[in-house]
Amino acid sequence: METIDIELSLVKDPVPKQSARFTKTGFAYQPHRIRHYQDMLIRQITSKVSKLAVTTPIDGPLSVELMFYFKLPKSKRITQRHVSRPDVDNLAKPVLDSMQKGGLIYNDSQICELKLSKYYSNSEPCIFIRLWSING
Repeated sequence: METIDIELSLVKDPVPKQSARFTKTGFAYQPHRIRHYQDMLIRQITSKVSKLAVTTPIDGPLSVELMFYFKLPKSKRITQRHVSRPDVDNLAKPVLDSMQKGGLIYNDSQICELKLSKYYSNSEPCIFIRLWSING
């Protein structure tokens, strides 16, 4: 199996994925804001994957690192970590789903290691993705 090491940067405010909502009749749906955000992530990932010459989704065990950068509020210093909402696990869900739907990986179940971080940034809010193959 060939060794894979890919880095991507997506420009967008990170948005957490919420639990599905239900109508009065019991129909489950995702709020429009989440669907729109995930569609935007899929478009960005698809565009970047085509530039990386990745012709088929990556298969095999993977390790993924996701770093979420939020706009720095005036009340905070750049040295402070982002320790408030949203929860970092909810931030990861739409990104991992978009990696699959964008054709980068076959299935997010093949991710064996996952590192998540939240930071403040002086620059534009973004999501940094690094994934690499692991032996297993």
